[in-house]
Amino acid sequence: MLIEIFARTNRVVLKPEGDELMISGRHGYIFDYQDGKKLGIALLDNPQNRRSKARTLLCLRRKAIAAGFVPRQTGDAESVFEFDPWNREQGETALALVGVHRRRRLSHDHRLKLLAASQATQYSATRTVLEPDLQSQERERRSG
Repeated sequence: MLIEIFARTNRVVLKPEGDELMISGRHGYIFDYQDGKKLGIALLDNPQNRRSKARTLLCLRRKAIAAGFVPRQTGDAESVFEFDPWNREQGETALALVGVHRRRRLSHDHRLKLLAASQATQYSATRTVLEPDLQSQERERRSG
């Protein structure tokens, strides 16, 4: 699916919503708009016992239109836009508009440092999340 490729290249987390995969953010979500041809963003004004974000929604709507997104539905509390995920600039703008947090990339040295720090604790008998990944990297380095 196109959204899986988009998520992997931009280091964001996919979340299942029913039978679809979405990329959730602070101001809405990114979803597969035309079954693998285009992606869409939904900008929402969802004040869960908070003040309305109507002004923020209007500002985000203006930025989306200025970036070349195609409006498909605009309402008082929701706006849906279509964008081309292969266009790098539109992809970056979509992530920024929705407010998605990216996953960090740790360097090999930083991973080793974290592993060494975790092994020097009272919980060193338990395996950490980083150990299997580092062991496979070391094997690849030795063989390659």
